[in-house]
Amino acid sequence: MNNLILSGRITIRMLKYFLAVADNQHFGKAAEQLNVSKPPLSTKIRELEEVLGTTLFLRDSRNVQLTATGKLLKEECDRIFALMDSSINTIIKAERSQKNIINIGLVSSAFWTNFLTDIYDFQKSYPSYEFNFIEMSPMEQKENLLNNTIDIGIARHADCWNIHPLSYSSITSESMMAALPDNHRLKSRKRLSLVELKDEKMVVMSRSQSSQTQLVIESCQAAGFHPMIHHEVKEPHTMLAFVTAGRAIAIVPASFKYHKWKHVRFIPINEQIPAGLVALYNKSGSSPVTEHFLDFITSRQE
Repeated sequence: MNNLILSGRITIRMLKYFLAVADNQHFGKAAEQLNVSKPPLSTKIRELEEVLGTTLFLRDSRNVQLTATGKLLKEECDRIFALMDSSINTIIKAERSQKNIINIGLVSSAFWTNFLTDIYDFQKSYPSYEFNFIEMSPMEQKENLLNNTIDIGIARHADCWNIHPLSYSSITSESMMAALPDNHRLKSRKRLSLVELKDEKMVVMSRSQSSQTQLVIESCQAAGFHPMIHHEVKEPHTMLAFVTAGRAIAIVPASFKYHKWKHVRFIPINEQIPAGLVALYNKSGSSPVTEHFLDFITSRQE
């Protein structure tokens, strides 16, 4: 049995086809996902069952269900493909390190801070280094750090909570502000308390993308109210577009004010809600190249 893979009797394609059917529980949907026709898909599944000497699926005219053995094989296939992805990405990451290439996943609002100045200064001192920037939500960054697709993630302070086995370092320091339409009743205030916004419709970043919104909610609750969240969006541009249109107010990082927004007033709030940028990284798999850059950007905050 140990020679089934090396002998070619069981192939990666067979396992890939099996996993597609197992995930979809439907041959037609699996064939569509794989961009193949149903006959060759069914043939490969039958070949796999013959080699293993077992039935993997219970079939009828409408449904496909995994047998007990099929469920076990699916679990093993999930592990096999996850390990293959991780192994390949580890090799690619090692190659990046040898060429002084750093892949950085980052939230789009990082471009509104002095982070790019840090990149410019670093490359000025170390011109052999190259960067690939990939816009990602904090959740996507964490996934890609674990599978070695990126070397560093750049997110907001709230997204450094509960990130084990990942680590983080603070790279900028800033707090949240209120973003109000320029015709808002509080537009002329020099400072605000959160409780003054308790009756306002609020637009926030999607909770499935970032922990920043949860931090805002908890800060409002500490002030004695639950915010009236009317819109959840994926991009900060969209959030401030709602504010510009007078549809809602927002609680945003202070650096947002440096990006020119018509018809938006940014007003400091009394409550200190941290919103600085953090660098997320996988300490167990970090390369000397990544550590060198992390040391550079964190030292600039000291």
